[in-house]
This record gives sequence, C-alpha cells and structure tokens, in this order.
Amino acid sequence: MKELIILILKIIAPISFTQGLKISSRQAMIYFKERPWLMLRSLLAVLVLVPAAALAIILLLKPSPGVAINQEIGTATIIVAQVDKRAG
Repeated sequence: MKELIILILKIIAPISFTQGLKISSRQAMIYFKERPWLMLRSLLAVLVLVPAAALAIILLLKPSPGVAINQEIGTATIIVAQVDKRAG
C-alpha cells in the first residue's frame, strides 16, 4: 500500500496538476517542494474526496444500478482523462 501511495505521488499527481493548472511538470514539482501540505491536501481532495462524495450521493439517493455505475465511472473518468491527455 505504501508503494502505491508513493507511485501516485510521483507519477499521477504531477500529471494531474500539470493538466489542471496548465503548467510544466517542472513547475509542479517546484510547487510540491515549496508547499507540500497544500499540494497534498489538493491531491487528497481530487483523488479521495470527489469519489467519496459521488459514493455518498449514490448511497443517499439509491438510484438504479445503471445510474450508480455511470456516476462512479464518470467520477473516475475525470482522473483518467487527465492522465490520458498527457500520454496522448
């Protein structure tokens, strides 16, 4: 689990921030060095809180299974789309 967190911080986080902020990967790494807690909180919000909020909405509203699956896929796609833009 620790290795997965390190992988996310080293690979996915800079890609997400460079795409979202439209900055170079070098600038993103400078931000991580200068303001690590701010960047980690931002990363937590994007990678944990957004999917958790989507899950809470699904549990609260209890939509049909197709709608629930679509909601979670849509939430995950936001992160994947950022990674795909960078790779493509």
